[in-house]
Amino acid sequence: MWYRCLYPTCLLISVIAFMNNEGAGISKPASRPVNDPLYKQQASYLKAINVPAAWRRLTSTRVKRKKVTVALIDTGVKPDHPDLVGNLVTGYNVIRHNTNTSDPNGHGTHMAGVFGATINNSVGIAGVMDLVNIMPISVEETYSGAAQVAALDYAIRNKGGRNIKIILMAISGPTLRPEVADKIDEA
Repeated sequence: MWYRCLYPTCLLISVIAFMNNEGAGISKPASRPVNDPLYKQQASYLKAINVPAAWRRLTSTRVKRKKVTVALIDTGVKPDHPDLVGNLVTGYNVIRHNTNTSDPNGHGTHMAGVFGATINNSVGIAGVMDLVNIMPISVEETYSGAAQVAALDYAIRNKGGRNIKIILMAISGPTLRPEVADKIDEA
């Protein structure tokens, strides 16, 4: 199942819906309060979209959970970030045509944290998902239509072999390029 999300809240709701439908989820219950030091700064918006309720629901189910792979198309991800390192899998840099997906400006790392920061590890924030493989697909700081199409194409070609269930392209612009829209539809 593929979702086209135009707003951040839609992304989070889609991820939670996918987790509920496919038996994936968080690895351990989110204790009250969550022990991640920056959780207090994010608690109000997570509560506004019912993330803590989703955590409770997922941890109370007897469904066997599994990791979900999210292909994150963005500037890359900091490879040694303590809140993400356990969830990172090898990605791809479509600009350099290699696996160096280091983040030059932090945007991709931030986006990865929103959905994939480890919960209850006393570090940083609490991500929406804990059982997640984050596969960065870096376009570095090149936001051309060609780079976006190449990144989407890589994710589409590898979704079966890499078990990609969600493609998140956290890039914005004044308009959606037709060639990018076509690739999104293909996904």
